[in-house]
Amino acid sequence: MLGGVDLGNRYDALRAYGNLNKPWYLWRMHFEKNEDLIIVVRYRLPNGATKISHFFNYLLSTGAGWKGNIRDAKVIVSLNEVAEVQMIDIKPKLFYKREGNEITWHFKNLKPSLKNDIYLDFETSKGVYKAHEALTDSLTPAYVDGKKIKHSAIDFDKVGSYHVIINSSDQNYKLVILTKAYILKKFKRGVKRSDPAFWHYISRLSVKTFENSKIRINGERTVGRSLYEKLNRIDSTNIVTGKTKKLASGKMTIIITTEKPLPSDESIFQSAPQL
Repeated sequence: MLGGVDLGNRYDALRAYGNLNKPWYLWRMHFEKNEDLIIVVRYRLPNGATKISHFFNYLLSTGAGWKGNIRDAKVIVSLNEVAEVQMIDIKPKLFYKREGNEITWHFKNLKPSLKNDIYLDFETSKGVYKAHEALTDSLTPAYVDGKKIKHSAIDFDKVGSYHVIINSSDQNYKLVILTKAYILKKFKRGVKRSDPAFWHYISRLSVKTFENSKIRINGERTVGRSLYEKLNRIDSTNIVTGKTKKLASGKMTIIITTEKPLPSDESIFQSAPQL
């Protein structure tokens, strides 16, 4: 089932999840050469819950290890006694439709990644979520790239790293968020000073292109949120060098080396000045 797949790609999805305590179900199957099989998998999963909402995950990205693309995939989630007005978030936002109590995603020619994972979040009763957000905005103000913002306006798909800071004088909290674009731009600015040749290559890379590359920082393969956490720890006093290598698959390996070990993140979030 995994034959012919690039070893570097095979477990990217598993590494990116880290230790998030999500269950995995594995089994071995045999396929004869050129054999077509229909595999039907049915099971029930409990939904997660917080004080204000319930959530549900279905991990399509576990299919990333299959050779080639999935020709046709349909995911149907049946919601009992959940009104449409109670929905807080539905992901992915593309390819889905809702009819009655069913939400359906229909994918064609799919190579699953983290962005295809199914996620539903809905409040326990109408109005609870907005009331909680208003309280949260007043008690724990949020700052994204140095700008104060309401919690409801945070685009978590763009978050690269976050930290909660406690003011020791009055014990008040604030949530400091740095977006992926902010961290990548700060990293590029540091590279421009220390390795202009490397900067010339990465200067025009978008967040999406950067993430689709294979990244090694000080010899360690880095994916997911840990990529931006590590990039953010490369401060302006560190000397950064890099090189790129094109793979047979067409992807690019980006190798980043720092002169000094990366510091802890405790001092990184004391402020988030605008670029």
